[in-house]
Amino acid sequence: MVAEAERPDRHTGSPEFGDPNARLRFYERHGARALDLPYFQPPIGDGEPVHGMLLLALHVEGSLISTGSEGVDRLPGHGLVADAIDSILGEPAPEGDGPAAARLRGAAAAPAVGLVPLEDYQRVPSSEPDPPATTD
Repeated sequence: MVAEAERPDRHTGSPEFGDPNARLRFYERHGARALDLPYFQPPIGDGEPVHGMLLLALHVEGSLISTGSEGVDRLPGHGLVADAIDSILGEPAPEGDGPAAARLRGAAAAPAVGLVPLEDYQRVPSSEPDPPATTD
């Protein structure tokens, strides 16, 4: 079971959408982890994609989790995570995926996809480049 959540380093809180930090703390208390993917919410209807998102694993069947040599829990990419991402994104456009979708599909098709504790969500790559640094 998965859910989308805004990255607190990319989205600010608002009365309309709530506080991304509080949302991650809520999910963390209930055992959710982030999939180590450069996720974005695909466009809905004629809308635009929403970048700066995390795809959270709310529940994972224990038999699907393996632990890598670095001690990180992970899921099978090809055949599980890749299929889920293909289902979320749908078929590529006739001219092909844009760069963000191609990058997401590629990451999901890796042999294994990490499960990142939400307190470490910043380790998860973003679907967009880092914002420009500000100078004083």
